[in-house]
Amino acid sequence: MRNIIYLVIVQGAIYLAPLLMLPYLTRLLPVADFAAMFAAQAFVQYFVLVTDYGFTITATRNIVFARDDQQQISRIYSATMSAKMLLAAGSMLVCLLLTLLVPALRLNPVITIACMIGILGNALFPMWLLQGLERMKHLALITAVSRFLPLPVLLLLVTRPDQVVLAALVVNSPAAIGAVFGLLYVRKHRLAVWHRVEWAAIRHQLTEGWAAFIGGMATSFYTTMNVLLLNGFSTPQQVSYFNASDKIRSAAQGFIQPVAAALFPKFSLLAQKPDTAQLRKLMIMGSVVMLLLQLAGGLVMYFGAELIARYYLGPGFVDAAWYLRSLAFLPLVIAVATILSQWRLLACGESKALSKIYILAGPLHLLYAAWMTREWGAPGLVLSLFITEVGITLAMFVLTRYKRIPLY
Repeated sequence: MRNIIYLVIVQGAIYLAPLLMLPYLTRLLPVADFAAMFAAQAFVQYFVLVTDYGFTITATRNIVFARDDQQQISRIYSATMSAKMLLAAGSMLVCLLLTLLVPALRLNPVITIACMIGILGNALFPMWLLQGLERMKHLALITAVSRFLPLPVLLLLVTRPDQVVLAALVVNSPAAIGAVFGLLYVRKHRLAVWHRVEWAAIRHQLTEGWAAFIGGMATSFYTTMNVLLLNGFSTPQQVSYFNASDKIRSAAQGFIQPVAAALFPKFSLLAQKPDTAQLRKLMIMGSVVMLLLQLAGGLVMYFGAELIARYYLGPGFVDAAWYLRSLAFLPLVIAVATILSQWRLLACGESKALSKIYILAGPLHLLYAAWMTREWGAPGLVLSLFITEVGITLAMFVLTRYKRIPLY
């Protein structure tokens, strides 16, 4: 419970800080610039996913199993960080080349380049190490400081409607700030010591994380890609309304992850040494907490949509109320999927089987979501999201039954 509380603080900081920035930016920036900034951020997010490479799952599990072996922790740390730095360097180079060469991206190249600071920050932030060692208290503190520190900077420096590039830089800086604090903490407390890394060790980390990486990239087809789809088939107003509403939906959904991440090491250990009574207790406790949180958040979004749109997002975003209502209960479906995927399938080492669901669902979503968005705009996109999430959840349930993994 203590770890859950600390990770609630982590997720609260991750989502609350952007939510505090959001009403300021919707009132200051022109709608077209606001849409351009978040479209660039959605594009860069793909390269952030490359640097993640599934290490949040695989490296965390490795640290959990090696927590009593300092030498092994250091070897895992050195190999994982080396792999992430290589991925970050390649990602930033490809992102820069695409931004300069592809006409559709060349419209706002400076905004995209400003967003790229998030790639480097994400690669260097050792969140997976702190989570695996259950240093949740310090992870919460580092995350909170790094997320809220840019807020006064935004208010002091971004004061004119033409400062969208500076706004993009500040909005994407928290990961880089967190990386600095995180690496200093690892060094001060000697959680891991840098070892000379052989290419074979880096290749091993990449091979181990491949299934989770493919699953994460496929998942992006029905998460990050939605903004890009809407940007291609609708107006800047619809993109802005959807993106602002989706930020609020993500914040409500964000409280899934603290519960999931705090209990993930426990479920991983139970998968090695099954204890039916403890498994049942953890599953019931975690599921009740997670589902009640998402139900409460959905009810607030649905019934408070008008107030949120008018008074939080601002008079220019009154029409965003429809988007808020439409997305209100999507996190409840995602909570059920998270229970099945993280606590049962991933904890039991079924990442390859799980990735096949994402590999199928991601591109498939892209096909019918593109058609539905072109035909019906934002309503078609929202409907496609529900179809995909419900389908994925049902597929996960079938997979757990097929693998004979007990749910409770």
